[in-house]
Amino acid sequence: MLALAIAVLVQAEPHPSGVRLPALRAALLEAKAEDQAVRDESKRTDSEAVRARFRASSRRSVELMRKVVAEHGWPGRSLVGPDGAMAAWVLAQHLDEEPALQRQCLGLLERAVAAGDADAESLAYLTDRVLVNEGKPQRYGTQGNGGAGDVSRVNANRKALGLPPLPTRKAPP
Repeated sequence: MLALAIAVLVQAEPHPSGVRLPALRAALLEAKAEDQAVRDESKRTDSEAVRARFRASSRRSVELMRKVVAEHGWPGRSLVGPDGAMAAWVLAQHLDEEPALQRQCLGLLERAVAAGDADAESLAYLTDRVLVNEGKPQRYGTQGNGGAGDVSRVNANRKALGLPPLPTRKAPP
């Protein structure tokens, strides 16, 4: 019995005080860990088994995020702690096959940032991810694929969010 109690304590992740939904936080952290593990594996190995695990992990992430946003809106820091909110953001970033859900997450994240319950950098990255997926120019230049367009416009947008400017390229001599 004591061994079981110790095993449960060792497996339980501590959660920051003030987290209103520690079980949701734990679910988000677990989903993020699975998402990252399968993405790392898929970079190393291209096999049908890995692709199947990737698809299954993606489906579970979609299901979790649908449920979370339907029940709670954006899971911000006050609800799931900073690491739980970051896990939700990672999952939202990877909802590329579910553009309507990804855009819904973006709208909820915008409100959470305005309320001080999420960080602006997360908003910048998810905004650009959604825009790139929609074939539109990036607003904040976070996706690194050269689709940011006018750097002065992008830097003005970044400044409005409190982000540092993108480096400017010098013209060749």
